[in-house]
Amino acid sequence: MSVSTSSYALDQVINERWQTIAHYPMPDAHSCINRHIYLAGPHTYRWYLVEDSTNYGERDITLVTGWYQWSDCLSYAGLYMYDHVSSLNPDSTGYKTAYLECLEAQRHDSGSTTAYWGSTLIP
Repeated sequence: MSVSTSSYALDQVINERWQTIAHYPMPDAHSCINRHIYLAGPHTYRWYLVEDSTNYGERDITLVTGWYQWSDCLSYAGLYMYDHVSSLNPDSTGYKTAYLECLEAQRHDSGSTTAYWGSTLIP
């Protein structure tokens, strides 16, 4: 399911959620948050990966005005570990998809738990 959101350069934009994370998931376990967003730009944002209120990766990114497909995916990486990859794919041709990732970001060795994860863009 996609959600469309508009944002102006001074707004924080969030692509995050609460989710139950299995202690012993299926080997191909994979979950994504997808959002279609409009950003007014050009503007430089600080792009953060968030997992349980902890910053697991960040970068500065300058984005032009337009619509973007924003996706955050959590994938089982083995032995209680999950990879987190966020991507911003501009609808406009001529621009490449940007990625921010943290491999083995989520460690769940104490049983199934509820985790808060995703990413945020802050002007």
